[in-house]
Amino acid sequence: MNWKTLFGGFIFFLALGWVHAQNEVVLSGYVTDGETEESLIGVSLLFPELTYGVISNDYGFFSASLPRGKNTLTLQYMGYKTLQLELDLTEDTRMNFSLEATVENLDEVILTENVEQLSIRNPQMSLNALSINTIKSIPAVLGEVDIIKSITLLPGVTNGGEGASGFNVRGGAADQNLILLDEAIIFNASHLFGFFSVFNPDATKDLKLYKGGIPAQYGGRVASVLNIYQKEGNRNGFHGSGGVGLISSRLLLEGPLKKGKGSFLVGGRSSYAHLFLPLVESIDNNTVFFYDLNTKLSYQIDPDNSVYLSGYFGRDITEINNLFENAYGNAVMIFRWNHLFSNQLFSNLSMIYSDYNYGLDFSFADFGWTSGIDNFNLKYDFKNYVSDRFKLDFGLNSIYYKFDPGRIAPNTAGSSVEARKLNNKFAFENALYSSASLSLSSKINLTAGLRLSTFLRLGQPLNEYANDEALVYNPLIKIYEKGTPIGVKVTPKSEVLSSFWNLEPRLAMSYSLSPLNSFKLSYNRMAQYLHLISNTNAPTPLDIWAPSGPFVKPQLLDQFAVGYFQTTADDRYSIELEAFTKRVQNRLDYVDGAELIGNDAIEQIVLNGSARAKGVELLVRKNKGKMTGWLAYTLSRSEQRTPGRTATEVGINNGNWYPTPYDKTHDLALVGNYSLNSRWSLNTNFIFQTGQPITFPNAQYFYSGFSIPNYEARNSNRLKPYHRWDISMVHQPKKKVKGWSGEWVFGVYNVYNRQNPASVRFSQNEDTGLNEAIQLSIFGIIPSVTYNFKF
Repeated sequence: MNWKTLFGGFIFFLALGWVHAQNEVVLSGYVTDGETEESLIGVSLLFPELTYGVISNDYGFFSASLPRGKNTLTLQYMGYKTLQLELDLTEDTRMNFSLEATVENLDEVILTENVEQLSIRNPQMSLNALSINTIKSIPAVLGEVDIIKSITLLPGVTNGGEGASGFNVRGGAADQNLILLDEAIIFNASHLFGFFSVFNPDATKDLKLYKGGIPAQYGGRVASVLNIYQKEGNRNGFHGSGGVGLISSRLLLEGPLKKGKGSFLVGGRSSYAHLFLPLVESIDNNTVFFYDLNTKLSYQIDPDNSVYLSGYFGRDITEINNLFENAYGNAVMIFRWNHLFSNQLFSNLSMIYSDYNYGLDFSFADFGWTSGIDNFNLKYDFKNYVSDRFKLDFGLNSIYYKFDPGRIAPNTAGSSVEARKLNNKFAFENALYSSASLSLSSKINLTAGLRLSTFLRLGQPLNEYANDEALVYNPLIKIYEKGTPIGVKVTPKSEVLSSFWNLEPRLAMSYSLSPLNSFKLSYNRMAQYLHLISNTNAPTPLDIWAPSGPFVKPQLLDQFAVGYFQTTADDRYSIELEAFTKRVQNRLDYVDGAELIGNDAIEQIVLNGSARAKGVELLVRKNKGKMTGWLAYTLSRSEQRTPGRTATEVGINNGNWYPTPYDKTHDLALVGNYSLNSRWSLNTNFIFQTGQPITFPNAQYFYSGFSIPNYEARNSNRLKPYHRWDISMVHQPKKKVKGWSGEWVFGVYNVYNRQNPASVRFSQNEDTGLNEAIQLSIFGIIPSVTYNFKF
C-alpha cells in the first residue's frame, strides 16, 4: 500500500462524513453541577434509540451530531441524578445541562464521575483514572491523602520504595513520566523527599494516567502522562473545606466572582511537625516542613468564550543541626482561553510559565549551591466534532527551556570556597499533532494520530574533544575515563547548536464482541528530549536535568499493547486484561565512579544504551454495592543494556542486559471499601511487590589495612520483598451546626509493623574488619487521626 492509496482512503472517509452530516443537526453545550456550576468532565450523554453517545471534554463541553427530529437524551454521571429529556431538533442547537447531586457527601462524590468504569467501545486503552472520592478513602501514611501514592495501587504502576518520590510506569524511570497540573509541567511532584506529593486533594478535580496508547496531543516523555486538573470554584456561593491532621493542615476557599459567571478558588496546605522538634533534645536543631498554595480564577465572558487563570506555589525546607539546609519547590502560572468557533469546533489556548529550583546550603563547609529550570509553554488545541462517526483533534505546542545546572557561592566573605557558575543551557521544543477518531462500524472504532516533534539545542560554551570522544575507554583496566577537552566552542544563544526531529505515530483500535466486552490494541512512538541524570532509584532535588544535544541523543519509545475488556450488564463488575511490550532507544546510564553534582560536562560520565520492558496487567473491579474496590496484579520485566561503543569496549555491566532499579517482577494491590452504615465506613488496602534490584559486593580484599569490596554484576541481587497492610475508618457525625459538616478519619498504616527495606548500605565492622550489610527501614506501624470539614 503506497501513500496515494492511504491519502485516497483518508479523503474518502472525510467525504463520507461530510455527506452523512448533511442530514444531521448538531446539539452542543456544557454540562455543569447544578449547585456550583462547576463544569463536569466525562459526563455520558446517551441517545438510546441511536445506540450512540458522547462524553463531555476536559472543560465540560460536548457536541453531538444527531438525525433531525425527535431524539431521547439521557445524561449519566456518578453521584448525580440521571437526567432524561425528549428533544425535537430541526436545526443546530446550543443547550447547556445542569445535573442535580443525589447526595451531599464530604468526600466530594457530587463532583466526581464514574471515571473508574471502562468504556467498552472507546479504542483508548492503558488509561487509569481515579475519582477524588476514591483517593480520599485510601489509607495513607500519617493520614495525609496522597495522589501519587494512590496511583501506585493501579496495575503497571510502582514506586521507588518506602518514602521515595516519583513513580514508575511499566518498568520506566520516574523522569519518563510527564506530570501536568492544569497543563503545566511539574518536574518534582514530591514534598519531604517523597513522603507526600505536591497535589492538594481538596483542590483537585480530575486525574487521568495514560500508560500506553497515549493520544497525539501529549509528548515529551516516553513512559506515561499523568494529567491533573484543579477545581474551578463555586460560581453560586461561598464555601470552604479543609482538614487538620497530625503533621499538617489544609484549608480551601471558593466562591463567585460574579454569580453564575465567574469563580475563584484558593487553597493552602502546610506541615507543622517541625514545631514539635525542639521538644526532643536529640533533634532540637532540625527543621523539616513544606507548604503550598493553589489558586484559580475562572470567568465566562460570553457563551463562546471563557478564561481561566490558575497557579501553584510550593516549597520544602530541610535544615539538619545547623549544618545543612535544603530548599526546593515548584512555581507555575497558567492562563487558558476556551473559544467556540462553532457548535462543532472547540479550542483551548494555554500560556504557561513553570519554574523549578533547588538549593543546598552547607554551613559547615561555608558554601551554597543552587540550580533550577524555567520553561515558557504555549499550547493551542482544537477539537472538531465533524459527525457522529468522525472527530478530529489537532494543535501545536512550543516550549522554551532555560536550565541552570548550578552555581557554587561562598557564604561568607572570607571563605576559602571559590565561586563557580556552571554554564546555562537553553532549548526550544516544538510539536504539531493531529489525531482522527473514526467509527468504522458498530463494532470497530479507530483512533489514528501523528505528532511531529522538534528539539533545538541553543548555543552555549561547549567542550570540544579529540575524535568527539567525551568519554575515553581504557582497555588495560577496562574502565571509562573523562575525555580531555582540546578547546571550548562558544555558540551564541541565538544560534542552534544541534537539532532533532521525530515523527511519532499513534494508533488505537477496538473491536466490540458485544456491548459488554471488546478487544483493543494500540501502538505509540514517543520522543523524550530531556534526561534526568541520577544515581538514585527515585528523583531527588540533587538530580540533574540535561537536554539532548551534540553528545546526548533523545530517547525514543516504541510500545505495543493488546487487551481484553469486559463489564457486567449492571456495571457492578468489570475486568481489564492487558499485555504490553516496549523498547526505548538512547536510555542514558552513568559510568562507574561518575560525579554528578557540579559537573559542567555531563557528556563525560554517561553512555547511550537501551531499555526494554514487557508484562501482563490484570485489573478486576467491583464498582457498586456496600463493598467496592479492586484487585490489581502486574507480572513484568524491565531491563537495561549499555554496550560498548566499539567491539573492544565492554560497556556497563560487560554490555549485558541487567534489571533496571525499578524492575518489580510481581506487583499486587488489593483495595476495599465497605460502607457499614450512613455514618461509618471501612477502608483497607494490601500491597506486595518483589524486592528492588540492588548491587551487592560478592567479595572483598585488604589493601593498606582497608577492606575493599568487589561488586557483583549490576542489580543482580534484590532487597527483601515489600508488603504492607493499611486500614482506616471514617465516621461522619450528625450535623450540629447548620451549613457545617465534618468527618473523622482514623487510620493505621502498616498494621503488622513490617520493616520494609528502603535501602542497604555496607560498612566495615570495627571488630572483624569485614564489610557488613545494614538495612534502613523508614516506617513501622503508624496510627493517625484526621478531621475533615466543609462549610
